Amino acid sequence: MINTKIPKYTIVALLLIICTLPFRNFIEGAFLFFSRRLIVTGPYSYQLKFQEAKRQNLGLIMQIRRLRYLQTENERLRKALQFKEAHAADLIEANIISFNPSSWRRIVNVDIGKRAGVKDGLLAVNEEGYFVGKLGEVRNSYSRLILADDVDCSIPVFIGESSYGLLKGGLKGAKVFYVEAEDKIEMGQKVWIKLSSLSFPIYVGRVIKASKDSEGLFWDINVELSAGNPLLGEIFILK
Repeated sequence: MINTKIPKYTIVALLLIICTLPFRNFIEGAFLFFSRRLIVTGPYSYQLKFQEAKRQNLGLIMQIRRLRYLQTENERLRKALQFKEAHAADLIEANIISFNPSSWRRIVNVDIGKRAGVKDGLLAVNEEGYFVGKLGEVRNSYSRLILADDVDCSIPVFIGESSYGLLKGGLKGAKVFYVEAEDKIEMGQKVWIKLSSLSFPIYVGRVIKASKDSEGLFWDINVELSAGNPLLGEIFILK
């Protein structure tokens, strides 16, 4: 005789299936939704979000740096305008277009030449009016600018109120030669240039070291240039 008794757990399972049939689509949809949520919020998703955050952060950093650069450039141009107005100076802006490849020369090429009305020997200053260098080998559309600390740069200068000598560039910086030993030289004295064509002085720097030569005839004077690194600022030619 065949036992037709159905186990209780089978009956319960059948009842559950029957009861959940009307909600089958809802259950399947909920299962798919939460499965997708698990996939989206998995490790790979967090990595993508982290990379996107890094990209956005880098973009903000670049924008901040650009704004700071523009602010600095505006400040330099404002100072140049003040210098020009204060001294009624005829300034021509010059942009560096190339550098001398030598590791010990301090020469750059700028984008103005004879067509702009410049000539050999004209002085270059920065936005604050500090001496940067002088022009040499002026061509039609460009010129060579010999910076103040180059070995080929030499120009007569004054120290303090009455002393004078010859400023020359060198491998160890700028120096002033041929200042007589009888002159009184002190640390911090200003070094400046006075040209007959200009009604104002061009400041070069200040004395940071001074000693008499071995023969005791002249001072050996080291100068700290006020213009700093001219490659980081504006350059103007004084006509």
